[in-house]
Amino acid sequence: MKTTFFYSFVLFLLLHCSCGSQVLSQNFEVQGTKILDPEGKEFVIKGINVNGPHWPWSRPTVPDADLMTKVWKFNTVRINFFPSLATNGCCRNNNTNTDQIITTFTSRKVVAILENHDFTGKYPNDAELENLKNWWTDLANKYKNNTYVWFNIMNEPGSGGVAPERWKETHEAVVKAIRATGANNIIVLDGHQFGQESGYKDPKNSAILTFGQYFVQNYKNITFSLHLYGEWIYGQERLTRYIDDVLAKGLSIHLGEYGTADNYSKAVAVDIFKVAPPKKIGRIAWQWTGEDAHKLTQNSGAWAINKTDGSKPTNLSFVGNLIWKDNHELAFTNEDFTLSAPWLSNGSFESNLDEWINFGGAEVENSPPHLVRGQKSVRINSGSASGCGQPIYLHPDTEYVFTAWGKNNRTPTTSSDIAVRYKTPTGTETVQVLNFTETSFTQKKREFKTPPQLVEAFLFIYKNDPNVIFYADEIQLLTTAEASQVTSIEDERFAQFFQAFPNPATDMLHIKYSLPSTSIEQVYLMDSVGKIIFPSMEKADQQEINIKLDQVGKGAYILLIRTDKAVFRKKVIIQ
Repeated sequence: MKTTFFYSFVLFLLLHCSCGSQVLSQNFEVQGTKILDPEGKEFVIKGINVNGPHWPWSRPTVPDADLMTKVWKFNTVRINFFPSLATNGCCRNNNTNTDQIITTFTSRKVVAILENHDFTGKYPNDAELENLKNWWTDLANKYKNNTYVWFNIMNEPGSGGVAPERWKETHEAVVKAIRATGANNIIVLDGHQFGQESGYKDPKNSAILTFGQYFVQNYKNITFSLHLYGEWIYGQERLTRYIDDVLAKGLSIHLGEYGTADNYSKAVAVDIFKVAPPKKIGRIAWQWTGEDAHKLTQNSGAWAINKTDGSKPTNLSFVGNLIWKDNHELAFTNEDFTLSAPWLSNGSFESNLDEWINFGGAEVENSPPHLVRGQKSVRINSGSASGCGQPIYLHPDTEYVFTAWGKNNRTPTTSSDIAVRYKTPTGTETVQVLNFTETSFTQKKREFKTPPQLVEAFLFIYKNDPNVIFYADEIQLLTTAEASQVTSIEDERFAQFFQAFPNPATDMLHIKYSLPSTSIEQVYLMDSVGKIIFPSMEKADQQEINIKLDQVGKGAYILLIRTDKAVFRKKVIIQ
């Protein structure tokens, strides 16, 4: 009798004691501004975007799972689905093992966010919305009992302007369809305007702030996602204010994508890691494979790290280093946040038109008579006024040296221009222009100092004469201090810790070093015009690095060695 009473009493407590509800839920839950894991602990996303079914990049995801979760220590993967490419020849067979991908991660207790990439920059029409609802209904029925599977309805919907009712209507239709299956998995809603919410330059352009409370008042387990790219340059104050305003409305938010390229994305990433971790805002980097300009190692994806034993790799990119330290709970240093060249990306066009926005008429040129050096330049074709450009990041109140080579195929009626344009918070716009009327390659140079505050900067190539073909190559933008490094003498400290031999070198440059309690983070070369080159390296032993020079052109370079404490430099000759 006593035993029966005891078990009945325990059962009563389990059913009615609200104090243990978080622990007993055994599911992820959104509670106010926080996400709680199945044990009731606050869950902060540290994630990476990965190839999913029919994604254009073919690298298989499953074989990299241990590298992502055990070495990089990501606790979340955002799986990029591209359903509309299912019948496309390039992508038909890419990563179609959907269930294997999902269970590979969720069995490790890693969150798998499924996202649909079909409506980037737009909203579905009525017929497309029905298909989208059906697509999500199928997935919800399949994974509704797996709390580690979350549903990210649409990647980066909408193209700009005031957040439209269509954002609310489309998301609600799909949320209703998912919940109708009995699935209570967390649902993720991306912000408007390619997920960037227009950089929070006008609150009415934010779908999350406009409609977010409606969703959390009517549906459970809803969280929101902001993506950070060009709209967020010079955005640390705006990002802080945006997150505070979202949290003040009682909404849960994380950063679903941010760039890792060696251009303005570096500056945006610095702002992210200064703002998000203290506020416990989750963040998901773009992208594991490194097929585009966004790379977590110096020349490739996160999978290409040169150490897999858990110790810090030495070939991490600028943002790769930030992510590694964040995931491994290592303290950031001022050096981690120090932005250096290149201020623009792919100014020599050796990566074709990557990172350049084509206004029309821009093509890659590879004919030797139209190259300054390397294998490629850019050609702005005749037929109309046209060009290309890219957002860039500039430090305020800083001196710069801006150089470029250009030529026209005939004397233009007005000059063909390569220029840097920047704005202040008051709207004052300044343009630093290099004018080209020459018909043979000529290098132009301009020095300028930025104002104390900036909100936007853009570099562009443009020609007005429709009858002219314009060629541009080797565009460089460096701080005056960095530009002086290319002709500086050997750093006096270099000889205290390093030996670089032979010098001059031909096929291989050997570096011996003695640096107690210091780790080498990057080794690279800077040529005579400030172009950064990351050569192939191999570690000979604990105190020696060999740099392969077979892909490096002949000439004078500055060897730069970046450690966790300082940067060392030495002039070297390659012949």
